[in-house]
Order: sequence, then C-alpha cells, then structure tokens
Amino acid sequence: MWMCEALSRHVQVILYVQKLYEPLNEVYRYYGVHPSFQIRETGFLWKPRSFWAAPIITHFCAADRPSYVYLFEARLLRYLRLFAPNLNYIYDAEAMPSTLVPYVRHINSAKAVICHNQLFEKDLISMGIRPDKIVIGQMGVNLEHFSQLSKEASRRQLNLSLTKKIVMYTGHFYEWKGVEVLIQAASQLDADTEVYLIGGKEADIQRIIQSHGGLSGKNIKMIPFQPPALVPTYQQAADVLVVPNVSASEDSSYYTSPLKLFQYMAAGRPIVASDLPSLRTVLNRENAYLVSPDDPHALAQGIQAALSDPLEAARKTQRAQDEVKQYTWQKRAERILKFVSEDIVTSNSGRASEASPVSHL
Repeated sequence: MWMCEALSRHVQVILYVQKLYEPLNEVYRYYGVHPSFQIRETGFLWKPRSFWAAPIITHFCAADRPSYVYLFEARLLRYLRLFAPNLNYIYDAEAMPSTLVPYVRHINSAKAVICHNQLFEKDLISMGIRPDKIVIGQMGVNLEHFSQLSKEASRRQLNLSLTKKIVMYTGHFYEWKGVEVLIQAASQLDADTEVYLIGGKEADIQRIIQSHGGLSGKNIKMIPFQPPALVPTYQQAADVLVVPNVSASEDSSYYTSPLKLFQYMAAGRPIVASDLPSLRTVLNRENAYLVSPDDPHALAQGIQAALSDPLEAARKTQRAQDEVKQYTWQKRAERILKFVSEDIVTSNSGRASEASPVSHL
C-alpha cells in the first residue's frame, strides 16, 4: 500500500487484490495512505500464486494495458510469462534467495529485480541473476506519519502510563524476530520499566504465552495487532524501541529489511538492535545500540544503556532521524522508476510527463 502510494506520485497505479472486505475509503484510512491509486478486485483466485491464477491476472492486464507489472512472487512470474510474455515485469524479491534457484531464467527476464540489501544482491548474482538487472531497495518509511508527538502526548492518546519507562517492540512475533529474547531480557530490567509487545498473529501470541507459562504478574504488556496508521503513535510513546532478531535464521541474519527499523528511526526514540549483518546495512554504533544477538543479558544491558544516558541516547537518535531521510518510500519508488526509465522522474513537477514510456503499473 505504501509503495503504491509512493509510485502513484509519478505514474498511474492499479493494485489488484482478490477481494475488499471494507469500503475503499476505510482501506486507505487503515494504512494511512492517500487514495491516489486504484484498487481493483480480481475475484477469487484458486491458488493465487499458481498456474491457474495467471490467465485471470493476464486478462486484467490485457484490459488495463500496464506499462509494467510489479509483483513479488517468482513462481507467479514464471506462469505469467507463459500467458503474457511481452509484458514488462518488475520483480521485488522478498523470498529467500535459495528458494529462487528454479526461477532464475524467469527472473532474468524482468526489467528490474529489487532486493533488500547488498548481502541479498551478492547471493542473487552468485545464483545467476544478472547484476545489471538488480536494484537495491531497502524497505522504507513515510515520514509524514511521524508528527513528532511528544512521548507524553502519545501516551495520553493511547492511555499508557505516564510514569513508567516503556521499552517497545512492534511487528510480527515470528520466532526469528526474537520476541522471546526480549521477554527473557525483561526480567533483568528495573521494576519501573515495562516491556510492550505490539502486534503478532493470534497463533504466535498464544505460542508465546504458553511457552512462558503466561505473562501475568510480569512487566510485559502484550497488545494485539494494531492498524498500521496507529503504529507510529505507539512507537513515539516509547522510551526505547527494540529490534531483537535472532541469528539462527538466515533471513534474519542476512536478508531482512524490517519495516519497523525505519519507523523506529523516524520515531525519534533510541534503538536497541541485534548486531546482525542484515541490520548492519542500515544501523551502526552511531545511530543505535547494537548488542549480541540471542543474548537476553546483552539485550537488557543495551536497553539499560539507552535509558541511563539521555545525552548519548539523544545523539544516536538524532543521527538515526537524519539518516532515515534516505529510506523513504518515495525515494525507493523513484530509484526503481528511474532504473526502468531514466526520464520517469521529472525534476520540476515530480509528475511523469505524457511522453514518459512508463504510464502506469
């Protein structure tokens, strides 16, 4: 949704979905995006990433005649090429590189292959993806979502404690995200410090509660999944924001580009993160507190360091806020569009000209 909004500042964008369960205006509001692009229903797709979906999607493409088709599934790219070999494809590689080996030929047919970082790029090249096809595009952030609310104002809006120190994690609770490490670190923090876990699917929430014998009586607060448009308010209510990814997962160590990371940087709160190669592509000891992964004690020490030295925390926070300006969704969209068409981004109006070879996606 955020990439569609960013792309739509330069080209016409149509987002295909199977079904909308809320009115369109509610969908845009939920994500906090402007209604600057179309959302179109395809109807039910049996196995949407399969051979059977390709002719239906091709039918819509034939009607809309997009200049480019932007997609995230290599397997679907393979099947779409059977039915629409002459379309121009932009492939955003979110899958693990090792799973893409069967699709190298199809990926190389795309006009652009987007990956999260230099580590991802290196592995794509080693498996046969052409270097001249690859664009590095870290995930991004919409800076206008961060109004720089004070910590107190954010907490009042969310009805959170005004006196406790709040350490916060937002996002999925998958095992490789390291939420369990943060829970173990919570027991080593001061009594006036609370740890908030925001988000997670119900199955992951129940797994965590059961594995820790319940969380009642502990300094841990778990809040279910929140609308994306509200997440920045939660993040600005925190004293410290945490990215506790574990090292055992290859995705975690090398390929991930967490949305939360760029939101944290924009939120203006100190970041404590696992010292992993993937996170090191953005973070360093000048803009964050980096700690040994998989180590609750090291994580607790990093959190305490961020809480105990306000001047150093403020210095790192300001550095992160300055650097996140290069990681907006808008800059990511412009980088991709410029790659596929050098004159797509006009220097004066910020809109695509009528002569641009890319009219819409």
